[in-house]
Parts: sequence; C-alpha cells; structure tokens
Amino acid sequence: MPDSPSRGADGGMRPARNLIGEAFLTLALYYLGLGVSGFIANVYFLRRAQREQAEGIPVKNMGCLVALLWAHVVLFVVIGIGLLVTALRGGF
Repeated sequence: MPDSPSRGADGGMRPARNLIGEAFLTLALYYLGLGVSGFIANVYFLRRAQREQAEGIPVKNMGCLVALLWAHVVLFVVIGIGLLVTALRGGF
C-alpha cells in the first residue's frame, strides 16, 4: 500500500514519509556535485529520517539512502586503494 497511513506517537494517523525523492537527489549529487555534496546530503537525509522515525513518524524507503551511503563509501575506499597501489608502483 503506497503511503498507507500508520499511527504516530501522538495516536493520530499520519501518512508514511517516503524518502525516494531524497535518494534520487542524493544520487544526482554524488555524481554532479563531485561526491562530497552527495555524501553530505546523504548523511543529512539519513539523520533526519532517523530522528523522524524516533519521534514516531513512519518512514519509507530509508534503505535506499543506506544503500547509497554504503555503496559510495565502498567505492571511495576501493578507488583510494587503487590509487595508492598505483602510486606505490610508480604508475603516476
């Protein structure tokens, strides 16, 4: 059920907050904003979603933001190791 309402902390019904738009924006910022702005946006959106979830606001698609963060952290580490190995071999 898309955006099905659920009971909030105050007992009222609230629609679930969908984070798919934030995930697409973060993905675009990773590649159009040279990575740093995408990382900052990703962390910001995740922390805000966690805060809202702790306040009882239902949140959908938070896994998309988590997957983006992990994929780009791993990508950054792999590229860093590759550059380090290339530099140590005298490839630059």
